[in-house]
Amino acid sequence: MSKSRMTAHGFALQLTEDFFKNGSFEPVGGGSVPAVGPASASSNQYYDYDDFRSGFAGLSVQCVGCNETEGREKVYIYVTKAAKKKLDVISKSKDDISVKVVNIGKTIIKPEAVSSATNRGNVFIRGSRIACGSSCQPTGENYTGTIGAIVRRGDKLFALSNNHVFAACNHVPVGQPIMSPSYDDAGPNVPAPRLIARHSGIIELRSGDPKLVLPVSLDAAFAEIEPNTVTSWQGNQEDGYDTPTSCVSPSAEMPVKKVGRTTGLSFGTIESIVPGYFPLPYRCKKFAATVWFQNIWMVKTNGSESFALGGDSGSLVVTEDGRHAVGLLFAATPNGQYGYIIPIESILKELKMSLVNDYGI
Repeated sequence: MSKSRMTAHGFALQLTEDFFKNGSFEPVGGGSVPAVGPASASSNQYYDYDDFRSGFAGLSVQCVGCNETEGREKVYIYVTKAAKKKLDVISKSKDDISVKVVNIGKTIIKPEAVSSATNRGNVFIRGSRIACGSSCQPTGENYTGTIGAIVRRGDKLFALSNNHVFAACNHVPVGQPIMSPSYDDAGPNVPAPRLIARHSGIIELRSGDPKLVLPVSLDAAFAEIEPNTVTSWQGNQEDGYDTPTSCVSPSAEMPVKKVGRTTGLSFGTIESIVPGYFPLPYRCKKFAATVWFQNIWMVKTNGSESFALGGDSGSLVVTEDGRHAVGLLFAATPNGQYGYIIPIESILKELKMSLVNDYGI
């Protein structure tokens, strides 16, 4: 059987497998390629790329992404450390696919470090209600994150954020109060923390070698809202916008924006999808493990400002015109140049929920 032309998506999966087999991933060394799994390239699209394989030796890989924009197929090898000179040398093209190596630094989700690493976070008020994009915190936990959106299931309304924000990685009890702003973000000119919701449920985070435990693709939790406390509005009065109820799938080169606890309103462009393995270490009080993700998207900031930093986790990412919801932010690179997002459609489908707008405005 003749081999078909390799796509950027297929090449990204092949590189992922090879890096996994060779122990190149951060923070996990070693391992074997799963015999069957989501990061398997089609056997009739397997590249012999020995001509530039040697340049990849010694890379500490975070993940491999791809962009299949028509006429400009690209593969991105995101690494945690490498000299710029080496990056330039090994960034090249294979047939019609551009291969670029990008140093993004080592990403660790460590909620308890947010308050000490960033300035006091944003709390947005519309009328007398807390707006989405504001600082929040479960009582009993020493960290802060972001309220992403208001969602509906049946006749009940919930606040949506990440599992590691509302649930401390699977460990906050059902019924625990969610406060906004967080205690660390309160101050002389900021409203005192108030009860806005009670923790209700999660999409479970799980850890294990991807040969034994299927990678996850979602980091989300929800909390039933208290009456008259929150609004579906995102951000401040001047630059904010109502949460859209329409959703679109992420796509490469899509302009997007978000409102978050730390960086507020920020703009970026979706650069790539990571179809294969993405190991991400979580360091919470009761959960210290590496979670292997797949099918997440990379958003690069527009310009020199950060797209996202610690504390922005849980932010709802929307199209630049604000008409469609795109994803939920769940992590960012240390310098804030990249944010990692989960398609919002996948979360809503899993939770059997829908986005809410025109609420409390």
